[in-house]
This record gives sequence, structure tokens and C-alpha cells, in this order.
Amino acid sequence: EGRVLLIDVRPAFFFKLGHISGALSLPLKIFDAGFSDIRPQIDAARDAGNLVVLYCANEQCPDSLSTARKLSALGYSSVVYSGGWKEWKDAGF
Repeated sequence: EGRVLLIDVRPAFFFKLGHISGALSLPLKIFDAGFSDIRPQIDAARDAGNLVVLYCANEQCPDSLSTARKLSALGYSSVVYSGGWKEWKDAGF
């Protein structure tokens, strides 16, 4: 409904194999180089009062939390969808 900005932090290879519709790709391993590419979308989401939701492969993947920490250090708040891609896919979406 346009209230959430989804960011997939898995490696780009996995994003290309499948991702939540509308999600942006920002793999943790290239965060420093890739952040500037999606910063305008994050700024727009923040300005609109939307949530920035990060997700990874599943609840055992630490990359979402690590990315949330990096965003926080830059002054951005975010939410981690801990079930990640696996939970979303298993739910049939």
C-alpha cells in the first residue's frame, strides 16, 4: 500500500532468483558502495513517514540486523523482518 520500503540485504544473486515484490536490493557486503544508489528512496520513505523494512534469507541470517545497525549509524531507523525471504515464500506470496 505504499507504506513500506522493503530492502533485501541478501547477495544480489539470490535477489535475482526471487524477492518480495517491490523490494530494493542492498546486499550487506556492498552496503558502503551501494547505499548511495538507494539513499533517495530511503529518504523519500522517511519523509513520507513510511517504514524501512530489511529482510534476509531467514531467521538465522544476521545480515538484516547488521544492515539495520549501519543505517542507524547514518541516522536512519528501520525494522527487521526476521522471517525473511523463506517465511514470505513459504506463506505463498
